[in-house]
Amino acid sequence: MSHWKPLHVRKHKGLLALFIHPRQWLVIAGFLLVVWTLGATACRSDHSPAAIKPDQGLVAPQPTATHEPPRLLTVAMVASAPDYFVYRGRPRGFLLDLSQLLARRWQRRLQVEVAQDESEALDWLASGQVDLAAIGVPLSAASRPNLIAGPAMEHSDSVLVTKKGAAAQVIAALSGSAAADDLVGKCVPPCRQLLLPRPMSTWGLLKAFQAGTVSAEGILVPRRYAEAFVSMYPKLQLREGWGPSRPVSLWLNPRDQDLRPDLNAFVREFRSRHLYPVLRNRYYSQPRWMLMRSRPFVRTDLGGVMTPWDDLLKVAGRAQGFDWHLLGAIILRESGQNPHAVSSAGARGPLQLMPGTAKELGVEDSSDPAQAIPAAARYLRRLINRYESASSYSDQRLMALAAYNVGPGHVDDARALARQLELDGDRWWEGVALALPLLRKSAYGKQARHGPCQGRTAVDYAEDVEMLYDQYLQVLPQALLENDGGSP
Repeated sequence: MSHWKPLHVRKHKGLLALFIHPRQWLVIAGFLLVVWTLGATACRSDHSPAAIKPDQGLVAPQPTATHEPPRLLTVAMVASAPDYFVYRGRPRGFLLDLSQLLARRWQRRLQVEVAQDESEALDWLASGQVDLAAIGVPLSAASRPNLIAGPAMEHSDSVLVTKKGAAAQVIAALSGSAAADDLVGKCVPPCRQLLLPRPMSTWGLLKAFQAGTVSAEGILVPRRYAEAFVSMYPKLQLREGWGPSRPVSLWLNPRDQDLRPDLNAFVREFRSRHLYPVLRNRYYSQPRWMLMRSRPFVRTDLGGVMTPWDDLLKVAGRAQGFDWHLLGAIILRESGQNPHAVSSAGARGPLQLMPGTAKELGVEDSSDPAQAIPAAARYLRRLINRYESASSYSDQRLMALAAYNVGPGHVDDARALARQLELDGDRWWEGVALALPLLRKSAYGKQARHGPCQGRTAVDYAEDVEMLYDQYLQVLPQALLENDGGSP
């Protein structure tokens, strides 16, 4: 008679069923023992006793390729409703999304530099100030012989834009643009040419013409922008196209020509995976939303209003001696400017104060901005002062932001771990940002004074707030005039 009788699941449920047949239990126990042995061997291979000694603490492993700060990918852009804008405090746009995908592919940290117009962006590229220029308009290679045109994202010719029913005798174009070349080549009497001086961007020319501040009956601009702009303003119309269709490309400095093959592959994949039509539809093909994004009360870069509590932020920033725009960036990242936000961990309010922190700071209602903002400013100043030994104010600010998210004890542990790994504990990119994610691993977190933590989340948080703050400094005019101490 066979000893392998079927288990009567209905009669014996759960773990008790394993004890019914002894021989089956022995086989299962042996199998579990083998699995446990293999798992223990794998764990010892990752965290061997040689790497962790109770009497000596953490012994620094040999530096590897993962212990290197991410390189920057600096991209010059020009503000426009489709390609780069700040909507309710958050940078968005077609070219911004494209650059973020490219930075992720190259494993670099994206930094955006906002130029006044396309000419300034290309000048920055020629001087080596940026790595790429994403200007969003066609440009002939002959006009910039010292630069390299990357792969074409799309093609665009020049098109005449006029008011509906109006004849165009005086036609304007931006000096130095591809549209200006078409205007000079095709505008003959009785047509009169008007070349507008820089600095003025292509999107800025469209806005000025719609507002009636351009002394011309028509303007010549790239079709790529003209179609999107005219769809928002029915009183304008597209007339005939002028000149050849030219590629709209990402521009490179000749020193980085080795990046061109991979850039070509990236653009091919970008188009073949249908990401291009998705982003094109999101930013170019919805006139109602494009018009909404152009309104000053939702455009942070146009209206100059960051949050509903800017006055409170200014007072708090001035009292604590740092730029109040940093608090605005924290509010956007923490709660999306929602005063009633509650996290899964119990943090509340626009600045997401934990109950213990709020009690320590004397805040009775964390959802009340009048209480939360001054208290959070005091707390942030305390954290900034804690890391005054950092190499620069930027490093000091990033450490304080990480501590705001994960707690100052864990950032202190990360600085200590960075020094054990022969990294720089006084620098963010070269030390703390590399060590902080390691605290999630048991080999490091269990040996840390304050235990393991979600270090990668804290690093992403600090860098996201820093990116927002950097963008505010570039696109908000008053940010350059009201730096209330601390931040350059």
